[in-house]
Amino acid sequence: MKIIFKSLLIITISFTFWSCKNYDDELGNFNNFTPNDLFGVWTDTLKSGTTGRTVNVLTFNPNGTFVSGTNSYGVYSGQKSNDLSGYFEYYGNYVLSIKNIYFKSQQSISWDSFTGGNPIKTQKDQVIFESCTYKISNDTLNISYITYPADAPVATKRQYKRIEKFQ
Repeated sequence: MKIIFKSLLIITISFTFWSCKNYDDELGNFNNFTPNDLFGVWTDTLKSGTTGRTVNVLTFNPNGTFVSGTNSYGVYSGQKSNDLSGYFEYYGNYVLSIKNIYFKSQQSISWDSFTGGNPIKTQKDQVIFESCTYKISNDTLNISYITYPADAPVATKRQYKRIEKFQ
């Protein structure tokens, strides 16, 4: 019985030491990470229809707030390529780790020229860019996240280019 107890004790101590060492290594990597590489304004432009385009903008502020917006231009018939068709914006907070960004929106604002009227403002806590991982290379931000376009999870990727850097 004593031999089994001693063996279990040695295995437990070894496992604890091994687990802590890996955790320390990850913390060491985090200390070398510079989150200010993310601070600033990032944009991604996609073609929409024959004359339109969609511009996605993602702003990371040093205080932990973000704005994620999508502006559509020239997507409705009769519109010129620079006519605003509609927009959608999320405002909230983000938390950054070595590999992930966690986004929580507290407010959204949307407007569409097709329906006209005033912008619609919604106060609601909502997670966006679910399970978001990121990588920065030079002035390019690649994010991967989960969307639900038809009630089933879909792995989605987006590539942004930096247009402004915050200190």
